[in-house]
Amino acid sequence: MSVNLDHFRVITEARSNGKGNIDRRSGILVEFPYASDLRISSEGRSNVYPLVYEPAAYDFRRSFSCNGRSEESLARFLNPATIEAISRASRTVPGLVVEVSSDNLLCLSTSKSRVTEVELPDYRKDGINPAKNPEALKTLIQMDWPMWILDALLELAEELVRYHDSNFVKDDQRSSAVSV
Repeated sequence: MSVNLDHFRVITEARSNGKGNIDRRSGILVEFPYASDLRISSEGRSNVYPLVYEPAAYDFRRSFSCNGRSEESLARFLNPATIEAISRASRTVPGLVVEVSSDNLLCLSTSKSRVTEVELPDYRKDGINPAKNPEALKTLIQMDWPMWILDALLELAEELVRYHDSNFVKDDQRSSAVSV
């Protein structure tokens, strides 16, 4: 099954961290009718979801806080493949949070302020400044810059949909594509 991620939303939001500071986060939103009301976070517990859940995977439990409205939905969501996918993504995505809202929107976010950031080369070493050299600017614009964090979030979204899209529902009830 191929998951279509052509229609996703890149989000940037600011959240108060309760200490008067603003935490900037960004990520993607994807329709996710397979779960709701849960949050898996590498950044600490959620105040929104009262139930704390501890999966059997010890390393995962040490790295992530799992909160939700129901232990059953958290246990169903956190199958071994999902735990492995989230763990793998967290190696690339700093401050990874996986949250599914009550209206079935999957939000994959990072503590980085922009998921579309690219790391540009340091031109001081090369002595070529694109602001001063038209050829250097042309080369910079034409280069393909990988967006590691966005790519990791999109890959995680595709894996989560693939792992949770049920093969046992009727074709007209099943979503074979992620779209927003």
